[in-house]
Amino acid sequence: MASKGYLAVIGIGLLFILFLSLIVLGAPVGPNTITYLGNRTRGLNSPVSRSQDERGHIITVRMNVTQQSLYWKAYVGNVTGKITLDDDLNFTIYDWAMGKTSGEVYATRKSTAVTWTNVFCANNSVVEREGNLLNHTILKSDCLNKTFINNNHAAFWVGSLSFSANQCKHTVHTYVSDHPQVSSFSELLLYDPSGYLVYASIINNSAKGYDNGYYDFQMLVAEKGQDGIVTPLTYYFYVELT
Repeated sequence: MASKGYLAVIGIGLLFILFLSLIVLGAPVGPNTITYLGNRTRGLNSPVSRSQDERGHIITVRMNVTQQSLYWKAYVGNVTGKITLDDDLNFTIYDWAMGKTSGEVYATRKSTAVTWTNVFCANNSVVEREGNLLNHTILKSDCLNKTFINNNHAAFWVGSLSFSANQCKHTVHTYVSDHPQVSSFSELLLYDPSGYLVYASIINNSAKGYDNGYYDFQMLVAEKGQDGIVTPLTYYFYVELT
């Protein structure tokens, strides 16, 4: 007959095995909340007139225009939160306040869970397919294929997957202080094998952004490239803290 001490060891061992079976490797999660703070867009320029052109003449002119792209929308903002150790009912045994924020913000049109263990860098065929789905005409300078054209980004993790620096070949760098840059805010394209593109913005803790404000991330996501009134695309957001 087993002693009580031996039975206790067995019991503790079984509990430990059960505990290990509940541990899941870290992966991006949906944010608790997304707080809307406002939106801004470019106003329409007033027409420019000329009154000095004489009749009976052919007038040669050069016109310079800045027109808002309708192929895209952008998100900028900050990430707050905490690291926690919870059970399946969200009861917390301990949590840690975040120090310097690091990680990634993700956006995708996929409404069901992304298979984070299988995502990979989007290749040319994936990007072309998404462009076709959204009617991003390849001849347009602001189409998907002609926007994510760099491959300069820092190393990062997606859950248990490691991506080395410059591994993903479809990257964009959003502006800082109204000017291009190549380091502060990197965004790249990943792909879920079920058929959906995943936009990944590497968090840059409280860095100067496009309008001289300070943000943790800046992100472009594609919209439908078609004329007329178009229902905006829905994107689903995830955050991963590292």
